[in-house]
Amino acid sequence: MTKLTNKDYKIILKHYGLKIPRNKGKIKEKALMAFAGKLCRCIKKVKKKKNRRTNKKNFTRKIATAICTSSIFKKRGLKHYKFTCKRPRLIKGKKSKRYLDKTRKRFNMKR
Repeated sequence: MTKLTNKDYKIILKHYGLKIPRNKGKIKEKALMAFAGKLCRCIKKVKKKKNRRTNKKNFTRKIATAICTSSIFKKRGLKHYKFTCKRPRLIKGKKSKRYLDKTRKRFNMKR
């Protein structure tokens, strides 16, 4: 697994229609916040939608997280470590000390 480059972070911001800052650190920070916010919003929507369909009281967060992680990260060739939705943000992995990793050589944001 390889780490994302500054060019990759710019592609992410461009894909979501966000303004690209001039500072390199801000580019990375803004892209990570975009992913974290998207992940948390997705989990809330999936939980709400599945609860209505299945008539079950508790549609677990684990299932919603798996669905959203697959659609946001795996299909694009990315891997995240941890996250929190109290204040949406991604958390670094213990071993790699990175927020995101590429699982493929070519990064794809078209899906």
